[in-house]
Amino acid sequence: MEPLVALSTKGSLGLKFAIAFMLISFAGTLRFYRLGDWPFAGDETATLSEERSLFAGGDLSGDDQTYRLARVIPLSYVFQHTSMTLFIATSLAAE
Repeated sequence: MEPLVALSTKGSLGLKFAIAFMLISFAGTLRFYRLGDWPFAGDETATLSEERSLFAGGDLSGDDQTYRLARVIPLSYVFQHTSMTLFIATSLAAE
């Protein structure tokens, strides 16, 4: 019994490139669609307070989320602290 649809691997290189191009274009569109609509400042404000709680001490209790989060993933806050120390403390330096 022969299959109803035979897929040939010869001569369909152009079709494969077209499908690959369409998939990459679709993935890129999904990735970059409305990328700049959400503000960066709200997230950065929380990151700065967490970074300061880790390196500047502060009056936070151990139950505070700002205190705990900075100690769960300290490596990212080390990079944040280094960039804010070396560069001017602006949102552009944080990006």
